[in-house]
Amino acid sequence: MVITYHQLNPIQYVNLERRLRVRVMDRILLILEIFEKRAGSKEAKLQIELTRLRLEIPRVREFIRLAKIGEQIGFYGGGEYAIEAYYRYMMRRIAHIRRELNAIRKRREMLVIRRRDYGLPQVALTGYTSAGKTTLFNRLARESKYVDGKPFATLDTYSRLVNFNGLNAILTDTIGFIDDLPPLLIESFYATIAEVLNADLVLFMMDVSDDYQEFSRKFMSSIKIFNDLGISKTKILPVLNKVDLTDGIDISDKIGLVEGEFGNYVLISAKTGWESMI
Repeated sequence: MVITYHQLNPIQYVNLERRLRVRVMDRILLILEIFEKRAGSKEAKLQIELTRLRLEIPRVREFIRLAKIGEQIGFYGGGEYAIEAYYRYMMRRIAHIRRELNAIRKRREMLVIRRRDYGLPQVALTGYTSAGKTTLFNRLARESKYVDGKPFATLDTYSRLVNFNGLNAILTDTIGFIDDLPPLLIESFYATIAEVLNADLVLFMMDVSDDYQEFSRKFMSSIKIFNDLGISKTKILPVLNKVDLTDGIDISDKIGLVEGEFGNYVLISAKTGWESMI
């Protein structure tokens, strides 16, 4: 297998597979492979399948074009009739998935409306992948959702009623950020991103035990995503997690970076329960 960091166009896919005679995938397809292994809910599985089909359609069109002009269409190619039949199946499947996802989204929107009718604030846990979002969610909501420390352990949104020092609110755990988040993945995971957009408070989690360069990279990537989504900094509270894994000395530069973008922040250890509001 050959994996490229940058997204490949259909012609590049076809030419690489014809030349190398091995499977070729780019970074987006690699992310989808991880997603497929970790998706639990029907909604997440449908979102991933839709994204994969939308990525495959241009490649299949290129296979069909080559087959029509009589070229050998590569390592994974079948006959022209088989490819065209698969293309028609893909189009039908995409239409079916979109109908199902639209129905799920309408139910989710109605749920959000009911929550607001009850006067319940919405709090979203978000941030870079592997920052400890689900660990904090489990502690605050007294849940035991799956945690393994690997990227994208959470692909499904979980919402629970949580009491924050006497104030009831709905807390939602969401999918983690990554560098250069592909627009197609943002669109496909609209439902989980909508939880962040609709939140009254966004808890922006970062792993403060990372070295400064890694922390800075993840922090600035997350800020870019917030800006791209149009989320105001006024409703974002940075939560610097895993303070138990630091010596307390090497975090001053990271705190300075956070203070340069936000007024307040929280230092915590979601694992041990330690916290300090700054």
